[in-house]
Amino acid sequence: MSTFAVFGMTEAHAKQMAQRLKPKYLPKQQRWETQSEYEARTAEVAEKYLDSERAVQVSPLFDAPQFCDQFMDLARRAGRSRSLTIRRRETRVINEGKKQCRRTTWHEYP
Repeated sequence: MSTFAVFGMTEAHAKQMAQRLKPKYLPKQQRWETQSEYEARTAEVAEKYLDSERAVQVSPLFDAPQFCDQFMDLARRAGRSRSLTIRRRETRVINEGKKQCRRTTWHEYP
């Protein structure tokens, strides 16, 4: 079962998150933003994501922490990165009344 992943932020992941933004309609000018305006806005948002304190999962799930170390080395060589850490997944079964739920939490791996 895959239980390890790398969390943090890389430049590539920040750009990918910023690309999810849709082009804006500018109501005062009654037009959609141009391609250059859109690219400038996504670059600005990607910078904001990279500078923020938020850590997101940037890798797929791995079976062992040494694969996470290899991924972190590749991510550092590929571009800017911030606060890359290894976390392990833990799933707990919680009884809420008559039904059972599964809750997944991520814990820092030493």
